[in-house]
Amino acid sequence: MRSSGVKPGPLSKFDKILKSWVRTNNSILESWSPDVPWRYNERSSISTLAGCIWRLRGIAIEEFDTEKGYSNAPRSKQHATGDKIWGRCDLYFEYADIECEIEAKFYRPEIDKNLKPQKELANRLDKAVQDASRNYAYDNRLRVGLLITTPYISIEKLALWNESNRNLEASLGLWVDAAKSIPDAAVAWFFPRNLQVCSFVNSRYCSHHFPGVIILLKQIKTQSS
Repeated sequence: MRSSGVKPGPLSKFDKILKSWVRTNNSILESWSPDVPWRYNERSSISTLAGCIWRLRGIAIEEFDTEKGYSNAPRSKQHATGDKIWGRCDLYFEYADIECEIEAKFYRPEIDKNLKPQKELANRLDKAVQDASRNYAYDNRLRVGLLITTPYISIEKLALWNESNRNLEASLGLWVDAAKSIPDAAVAWFFPRNLQVCSFVNSRYCSHHFPGVIILLKQIKTQSS
């Protein structure tokens, strides 16, 4: 498994953004180690994505009030039918010729659980896309679902894995491969080369290890597509 990488897929315009996200995580790690931003919650991980936009000289705002609707109909038609509500959007950004609203989901799977990574990731990404589809369809504005995935393992279990020569990198590679296999999704991942550096002990996640993070982005399908 490569320690970091990007696969823009159908979102080819996001290539520079995804690469900036990888560099931003690395910069934070160099400053914070052994602490890492992805061990916290959804909001902190969204902030990392917003930060990578600013580093590219784009514009990003988080958690703002916006109009929402329940269909993919044009905005003018939604206004005419009154089919709208107000809510919050997780992230809006402008970069180059991209204008985008993002709705996010946060997923923290335990690495040693008997999970099916492809199914787990696809289902949660679809829920993020459903949330994005409820935002109004402004002209020329993309609506994208984002899934932030931060696998973890307890430090005690990791020690047992090391004693039995069980390969953490191979297990993480299954999650990266599963993410890359999801149709119509852009993917980026960041796992420091030294996978042992991201262990942290605190009151909420006592003695847990957070080796890295994967993000998946998927644009909603509109009626025209």
